[in-house]
Amino acid sequence: MLKSIIKVLLGLFLLVLGSTILSAQPLLNKTKATDYSDDEIVQMINKAESASLSENQIVELAKARGMSTSEIEAFRERVAHIKSLL
Repeated sequence: MLKSIIKVLLGLFLLVLGSTILSAQPLLNKTKATDYSDDEIVQMINKAESASLSENQIVELAKARGMSTSEIEAFRERVAHIKSLL
């Protein structure tokens, strides 16, 4: 019973994550924090929040797409700066 619930929840999570990724696909081809405009970052923040993605999940997605640890940290700094302006 518990395994079935976990499979359903995992399936729903992957569905939401997949639709978020597909709708943001052009943005995910970039691997440097400086490749993104402020508007693109705001768009990604909104998509991540609407999909209820945690920061750790977002970091794992970025790593899976080839973003280095140093670029992820630079991206975090940009996100924090942009959020402070909103």
